[in-house]
Amino acid sequence: MKRGIGALLGFALLFTGLAVATPAAAQTATTGVISGRVVDASGTPRGAVEITVRNEATGVVRSTLTNSDGRYLVPGLQVGGPYTVTAEGLGLEALSRSGLQLALGQNLVVDFEMTDQAIELEGFTIEGERSRDQIINPGRTGAEQLVTERQIENMPTISRNFTDFIRLSPVVGGGGGATSIGQQNNRFNNIQIDGAITQDVFGLGSTGQPGGQAGARSIALDAVEQYQILAAPFDVRQSGFTGGLVNAVTKAGTNEFQGSAYLYYRDLNFVRENLVVDQDTFPFDEFDNQIFGFSVGGPIIRDKLHFFTAVEIEQDQRPAGGVVIGQNTDAQTRVSQADADRFRQALSDLGVNPGSYGAFTVENPNRNVFARVDYNINNNHRLMLRHNWVRAEDDVVVNRGGGSSYSLDS
Repeated sequence: MKRGIGALLGFALLFTGLAVATPAAAQTATTGVISGRVVDASGTPRGAVEITVRNEATGVVRSTLTNSDGRYLVPGLQVGGPYTVTAEGLGLEALSRSGLQLALGQNLVVDFEMTDQAIELEGFTIEGERSRDQIINPGRTGAEQLVTERQIENMPTISRNFTDFIRLSPVVGGGGGATSIGQQNNRFNNIQIDGAITQDVFGLGSTGQPGGQAGARSIALDAVEQYQILAAPFDVRQSGFTGGLVNAVTKAGTNEFQGSAYLYYRDLNFVRENLVVDQDTFPFDEFDNQIFGFSVGGPIIRDKLHFFTAVEIEQDQRPAGGVVIGQNTDAQTRVSQADADRFRQALSDLGVNPGSYGAFTVENPNRNVFARVDYNINNNHRLMLRHNWVRAEDDVVVNRGGGSSYSLDS
């Protein structure tokens, strides 16, 4: 029997509105924030200083003015970077900082100390990267672990499921494919991708993702930019779970064309010799696993319109689990090949179709297609359209009991 799972995980339209410096916008679930304070050499706050934030990868520019206390806030920024932040004011020397990387949900603080401009000078640039792991991070609202794009690319994974790296968090435990956050049942967790809930609403699979029983993956691994593991955050916007929140954002295209392609293959030839188990008594059956895919992203119109897509296809064939009659059955079932043949012949003599027995192969294909388009309407508005398609299938084998009876089709 085939179990087909076709999941249309979502269309998302994202509008980033006019930046307003309010405390409620200091952190978002799918973006990051850059904020700070501008003072002069004496420590006096400077208002009406223009702050410009530019994403060097996409060309998106956001700007705002400091208030009377010298503070500014630029919310709703795409994670990643690098970003360049520039401060310019009348009668003040222009300053900028570049090479800044913005993490998911981070409030990156960039302060400036400006001096009066006595003569006309060219602005100078201060380059550096601020550590994401600040001792005091105003953007954190509880126990949090960030998994970056670099970690996703460099860490080993067998299933190529982005949730494999959840175990990097010290608050995560569990086994057998299930993930427990804060010692809670895995069904109490919440998985979000670009702010959309993406979890197994029936609670059937151990992974907590739709189609988990068929080994489905919510999204292609190469499409994930970074994600958070949050345990009990005291943030009113983070809700719908009593275990933990896995909050992921997807990659977007930039002004440079980038891509990847890969192929993974495993079969019986990759299994080492001299296994611990006796292969004469318990042989290692033939299997075949292939995973291949690609990703590509870049500009359609530089600084204006970008695209990104990722495709991953897995073909998996393996022997059915459980006891197989006729394959070293003396050691496994105490039913010899000769006894099985006599029983089958007796049924045939009575006009009964005994069906077949022996080893057979089950298939478990898995497909992921992700596409995203970002349109920078202007400096204050951005449109994002994405589509994520998932399909997984699994052969369901007839259950065999622990006794001596076996099912034969007739």
